[in-house]
Amino acid sequence: SERVFPALRAGGAWGFGEDVPGKPGWLCCGRAAGASSSSTARRVSFAVNVSSGGGVELGFLTSYAPSGAVAVAWLEEARARRVVLDAVWEERVSLDSFALLRPAPSTRPLAEHTVHVEVVFPATALESATFKLTQVSSC
Repeated sequence: SERVFPALRAGGAWGFGEDVPGKPGWLCCGRAAGASSSSTARRVSFAVNVSSGGGVELGFLTSYAPSGAVAVAWLEEARARRVVLDAVWEERVSLDSFALLRPAPSTRPLAEHTVHVEVVFPATALESATFKLTQVSSC
């Protein structure tokens, strides 16, 4: 449920749900994003606690075109160190992929961070493209 995987903020193109029964996640749909040119409509943010030397793992669904999209993820204080989440591949299957974000080194044993994920949809597949975030975890 959304209570187990809560977002700090979610733009209008995002919603929590199941694209397949029993497989929940945060979904950003191209059709909804196309109604707004604002990047905030395509952005979702999460609050996470990261231990010194730890990181944030993002899980996302990788699928074949035209259903896939690309997203960019970053930690609030380290946008220059953003990571590309490429959810499109040629294989005719959909599987989870993972990416790791690392905050700048800290002397604090535990620090709160905000993770942002912003989707970029291909103009040629805006009506059918979807990006699905399946996991945000930290250590």
